[in-house]
Amino acid sequence: MKKTTRWAALLLVCILLLGTLAGCKQPVSVESGAAEQDYPVSVCGVELSGAPEKVAVLSESLADVVLALGYESQVIAVTEDCTQTAYATLDRVNVNDPTGVEGVSPDLVLVDSTLDESAKTALQDAGLKVASVSAPTDRSGFQQMYAEVASMFAGASTGYNNGMAVADNICQTLDDI
Repeated sequence: MKKTTRWAALLLVCILLLGTLAGCKQPVSVESGAAEQDYPVSVCGVELSGAPEKVAVLSESLADVVLALGYESQVIAVTEDCTQTAYATLDRVNVNDPTGVEGVSPDLVLVDSTLDESAKTALQDAGLKVASVSAPTDRSGFQQMYAEVASMFAGASTGYNNGMAVADNICQTLDDI
């Protein structure tokens, strides 16, 4: 009887442990395509547990991408060089002033891969979550860039699929010209 009770207790502990481990979601990467879950997601060097609410975009080209994707309502600050009228009322920050960027309290900072490593490190050292997005060199890279940016804003499934759809639409429009 005691032996049966011990085995039952051990089995119960194992089941509880497996249930606990199964409930812990690991971040998924979008490098190879859309995932089944939206968050957590790992993309462009950052892990996000949920959609960022306050994003600083420190690249004029990435500001265009965010606009095309329709996520501009989550942007709270842009680089001083940004000329898009949709961002006219937002805070302006200098990519080389980590304290100024930190002052707007972003959940996420988007930079492009042309930002030198020391500037990126300075932003990270200020406690900011910095996603460095690679510039595309071909059509598939263009689609991947849109999918990655969208995945940050809306998750590894919803965002990824939206990013691919928008990129495909842009490519189709260009093909039709």
